[in-house]
Amino acid sequence: QKIKYEQMKEIETATNSFLALFSHELNTPITRISSSSQMLRKRLQNPSSADTDILNFVINDCKILSDMISNMMVLSQFEGSSIQLNPMPCDINEIIENIFLHFTDLCRQKNITVQKLLEPNVIFPIDETLITTALKNIINNAIKYSGLNQTIIVSTRIDNQTVTVSVNDNGMGIDPKDKPLLFKKFYKATDTRITSLKGLGI
Repeated sequence: QKIKYEQMKEIETATNSFLALFSHELNTPITRISSSSQMLRKRLQNPSSADTDILNFVINDCKILSDMISNMMVLSQFEGSSIQLNPMPCDINEIIENIFLHFTDLCRQKNITVQKLLEPNVIFPIDETLITTALKNIINNAIKYSGLNQTIIVSTRIDNQTVTVSVNDNGMGIDPKDKPLLFKKFYKATDTRITSLKGLGI
């Protein structure tokens, strides 16, 4: 049993190292593709709607890949027990605003209205990188699983030493049979309505 456990730990460590290295190596070319596409979009004079659509697809898909890579890097840190929290006073409202800037094009494509009910001065000691990753995943899912012409409401509230961030949407919800598996790594629901949507299940 002890030998088997040690072998499993070695495999797990090797897997996490591979994920971290793989994610890091992918990040650079994806950033270059995204930056080049954005520069090309700005420099094109009188581009056709087809050209603009193609460039927008490239830029949006680069954002999706970049988010997936960030998630994999954070996951590998957690799995390898190498994660270290670095709490610093941060404006959570500003983090939320920046996340929605990241998803501006996606919201526009689906004609999604965003209502922000943000309590002022929500400054709290948090690990900005990890909170940004978590909120980005939640907000991305809210946009991804909402239909066209829907509204997403994001609110923040501070009460003594607790900050609450709420994201409300009108998406399809989670099938009761999938709820027990909600936090299973890489699990993705088999609902035919969502199998075509991109995501790692992290």
